[in-house]
Amino acid sequence: MSIVGIPTLIEVLPEFGNFVFANSSEINAKNSEKRLRYFVKFVNDSDFLITQLTASYVDQYVVFMKVNKLRPKTQHNRVSALKSFERFLMERYPQFIKKSFASHVKIKLPKPKPGDKLPNKNHVEKVMNLIPKLLKGTARDIRDATIFLMILETGIRRSECVFQEIEGLHLDQEPMDTQLGTIYKAVLTHAKSANTNPDAWVIDYNDKLKQVIEKWLSVRPHPLRDPGRVFVGVVGRPLGKPMTPDGINFVFKRLCKLAELHEREITPHKLRHYFGQRVLDLTGNLELTRQRLRHADIKLTSTTYAHQDERRRQSTVGITTFLNTLKFQFDEE
Repeated sequence: MSIVGIPTLIEVLPEFGNFVFANSSEINAKNSEKRLRYFVKFVNDSDFLITQLTASYVDQYVVFMKVNKLRPKTQHNRVSALKSFERFLMERYPQFIKKSFASHVKIKLPKPKPGDKLPNKNHVEKVMNLIPKLLKGTARDIRDATIFLMILETGIRRSECVFQEIEGLHLDQEPMDTQLGTIYKAVLTHAKSANTNPDAWVIDYNDKLKQVIEKWLSVRPHPLRDPGRVFVGVVGRPLGKPMTPDGINFVFKRLCKLAELHEREITPHKLRHYFGQRVLDLTGNLELTRQRLRHADIKLTSTTYAHQDERRRQSTVGITTFLNTLKFQFDEE
């Protein structure tokens, strides 16, 4: 504590992280705390008291971000963290916070053009052409290929991929025969919309993806902590450290580089959108698309996918499943 028991901005950061974690998730807590630290760096005062937080400071911070040409999405995320911090302070330290300092700020995000959220079909196929070679490569190659295929074939989110436990995959279960072919059911360890959508915990995967996952698990380093995690680090020390969302992003940047693409051409979230658009193109059923993407509200599905222009919709038609075209030869060489 500093003056007369008034805490500084830095002192309450860990408590703020716990506040977000209690009301949301671990990943949101880490991101919110990380984004708030950028504001702390902007203030550049280790003794900055929470009572000094004013709308004027936040407005200056917004101008600073715009002058430095931060992406609108980045600005939006950092301001959102400040708004969460404001709610935290008003709940935990109401005696020190008398006025709102962040709720007035609005960052206008550009509306995406139809199809902008989708990666180019040819770019996806370029990465897919690398998969058979990667699956016969190093542990890192096999892990990266598995992550890519898991998102492509299930639409799993990046955060869900990071926290997934091996036990939830139920690799020893009996397969189910459906109209879509032979499938297996996996229970997610972390599901983003679980509070409002009870179906958010379950994803389907096919026999080909099961083979890939089992191949990865056969070479996966044993983690020193969180031993149940599916995806762990395979380079650096210590080996087996649980992956982070940034680690998943780096996997995609590496795959894009190997395919001679720009590092932003295919991202985890773009590939999830690609999965959703494929489901809609092949079924024409918006409700089924919502279920496969595990959206809590069909309005989100409709807004994201139903208005894609015909040219972009046609770019994914006919791709029933990339996995069925692969030739897995794990035992060779």
